[in-house]
Amino acid sequence: MSLNEYDDASKKYSLRWNPKRKLNPLVLVLSLSAFIIDFALVYLNRYIFVGGKVGTAIFFILFPFVIEFVTIWGIWGIVASYAGISAGLFYTSRLKPLYALFLSFVYLVPALISFVVYRGVLKKFGVDPLRRDLLSSDIDGKKAKRLYAWIAFLIINDVLLNLIEVVSGLYFLNIIGYFTKDEAVFWFYVWSFSNFISDIIIEPILIKTMTESLEELGLVNLGWFT
Repeated sequence: MSLNEYDDASKKYSLRWNPKRKLNPLVLVLSLSAFIIDFALVYLNRYIFVGGKVGTAIFFILFPFVIEFVTIWGIWGIVASYAGISAGLFYTSRLKPLYALFLSFVYLVPALISFVVYRGVLKKFGVDPLRRDLLSSDIDGKKAKRLYAWIAFLIINDVLLNLIEVVSGLYFLNIIGYFTKDEAVFWFYVWSFSNFISDIIIEPILIKTMTESLEELGLVNLGWFT
């Protein structure tokens, strides 16, 4: 039984700004993990993953982590992830600080859109706003619409949001001279394929191991702030 005050996920998780009015300090502590993990993933991109270009390695797994952190902690996931990615880009690349800040925002946009779409639109069609119905057949005592959940997940996260991140990221990197146009075409396929594969594999695991556990403890944001 969840410690949150509502049993229906469609009512519990919304786009309200401050539904609880009092922030659980554990949320702030836990959201630091988003900063640490996002920074580590950007850092490892340079030293472990094959590719040599920051943010566009042969297999770069930042995409599902950022989406899940924002899904769980709202504004705190946004702040922690933005800080972690910015610090990672600035530390591991030769990008100017302003460029690193802008590119970090590119990584954050899909997570923001996902948060709004799932909590504001898809929940009205019976899709769980926390995406627990990707793996669970029962959500808060109700039968999950798993087929709808997977269709929404694949179309929205793995196609549309994936393309938004990749196209905007490569467009910006091309403008500042980080890539030539010929290189950008190659990295478009690499980056988008990497996002697609990592999201399908990693995000369901994060939902099962992290999101569901935190939800049971009442440590998932009901809205943006609390």
